[in-house]
Amino acid sequence: MKLVRRVVSYEEVNYRPEEVVPITEAARLLGMSNQGVVSAIGRGRLIELIDVEARNPRRFRRFLLRAEVEELAKQAAAD
Repeated sequence: MKLVRRVVSYEEVNYRPEEVVPITEAARLLGMSNQGVVSAIGRGRLIELIDVEARNPRRFRRFLLRAEVEELAKQAAAD
């Protein structure tokens, strides 16, 4: 058995609104469910961005980089 420790860190980043997409839109672009996108985040295939100032932390708080989502969609289409 080989164990590893997961370390989560946060750093402030500056992206323009057009550079990010919410998880629901990413799921639509990728042709998968929201849970599928969340799984891809967990596997490290996508980087998650969090809006710490979101009025409703349950909704519209988690975002992804549009460029990463589009690249993953291209890879999926090529397979």
